[in-house]
Amino acid sequence: MQPLRAAISDASVTGDVLIGLGSGERNRMLQSVGRPRTNESSPVLTLREVWRRYNLSPDILVLDAEGAEARILGNEDLPSPKPSLVFFERVALRASEKYAIDRRLRAQGYEHLADLRNGDPRGARTSSPPANRLYGK
Repeated sequence: MQPLRAAISDASVTGDVLIGLGSGERNRMLQSVGRPRTNESSPVLTLREVWRRYNLSPDILVLDAEGAEARILGNEDLPSPKPSLVFFERVALRASEKYAIDRRLRAQGYEHLADLRNGDPRGARTSSPPANRLYGK
């Protein structure tokens, strides 16, 4: 697995974006780097640019873009080579955005495999709606 330090968007932005970290993320960073940081600077790239820049051929794409998933996954095809699995958070998306992503991924040969709830992949211990969706080829 190769985690990348980049902000993903539907369009490139020259320069970096400043990302504010939530308290849970901030606490994990404090423990891992030994010093407090509340913001992180990162380049803003499209998925196509990430594939090209890092010479990727990923098996799995995991996307948590805080509500921007529809702009990233619903507006253009995934770059080639396409991952076998696409996993993304959908809790902050409107119904029309969920539909756009579903339509775009199905047009690329993906099928909906599962809806997953946070904290319990089987969904047995909560009545909250599924927060994440998994597609595969």
